Amino acid sequence: MKRIASLFLVVLAACNHRGTQHENPGYAGKLDSLGIPHRTLQEKMKTTDLGEWPKDGAANGITASRVTGGAVGLPREAARGARFVSVDDVRKLDVARQGTGLFIVGTDYVPRELPELLQAKGLTARPDGSLVDRNGEPVALFINNETYRVQGGERQASLGGKLLDFLVPSAYAASPFAWRCFSFSPWALYHGGFHRWYEAGTSIAAYGADGGGGCSGGSPLTNIDFLQARAEVGSPGAQNFCFHCPTQSAYDTWDVGYFWPAHGTPTTTHSGVWADGSFSFSRTANLSW
Repeated sequence: MKRIASLFLVVLAACNHRGTQHENPGYAGKLDSLGIPHRTLQEKMKTTDLGEWPKDGAANGITASRVTGGAVGLPREAARGARFVSVDDVRKLDVARQGTGLFIVGTDYVPRELPELLQAKGLTARPDGSLVDRNGEPVALFINNETYRVQGGERQASLGGKLLDFLVPSAYAASPFAWRCFSFSPWALYHGGFHRWYEAGTSIAAYGADGGGGCSGGSPLTNIDFLQARAEVGSPGAQNFCFHCPTQSAYDTWDVGYFWPAHGTPTTTHSGVWADGSFSFSRTANLSW
C-alpha cells in the first residue's frame, strides 16, 4: 500500500511539473493547453507504405550524380561536438536511453542548413557533446544533406545563334540560372526530456552552377517549374509543393506524452521531387532509430 501511495505522489509531482515548468514549443504543447486531443505515438507504429511515395532515385531525362566534399557544406569545425555517423550507426542507437547530441548522418561535411535549424529550434550544444532545447532538456538531432549535380536537362536550343523560343519558351525555363544542382536535407529531432516528442523535416532546393561550373556552397538558388517536399513521423505526415520556386520544405511532429517512458520507435520518412520541363528527379529516404 505504501508503494502505491509513493507512486501516486510521484505521478502527482510529475503532473505539477507538467503544468508549471515545461513549455513545449511544438504543436503538441499548444493543443495540450487548449485541451484538444492529438496524435500520440503508439507502442507499435504503422509502417509507412512507400508505394504511395515518389520512387527513390527516379530520374526522367537527366542523370543525377551526388557531390561530396567540404566545398558543398560547412567545415566540420562549424559543428564542434557533432558526431558523424552512418545510417546503420543511427539504427543501432538506443535513443530513449542515450538520446542527446548532434548526429550528422551519411555525409562528410556539416550541412549548410544546420546553423539556421539550431537557431530556429532553440537548440544549444554543450561542451560535453550533449544537446538541449529551450527548456534545458536533452534532445537528439539527426541531420543529413545530399547535393546532386544535374547532367542533361538542357531546355534551350539554338539555330544560327538564335534561340528557338517557339520550341522552348524561355518563360518556362529555370531562372535566373539554368538548373544544374539540387539538394535534399532531411532531419529528425527527438525531445527526450520530461515531455517526449518527435519532429521531422525535409528541405529541398534547386541551384544554378557555381563560378566553376560545378555544385558547391557558391551555387546560386534558381527557380524551377515544380518542387515537392514531404515529411512524416508515422502516417499521414505532411507535404508541400510550389511552382516556379527555388526552395520548399515540409514538417511533421508526433507527441509521446509526459512522464511514462513507454513509446514506439519511430521511423521518419522524407521525400523530395524536383521537376523542370520534362526533366525530373525524386528522392525518398528514412531516418530511423
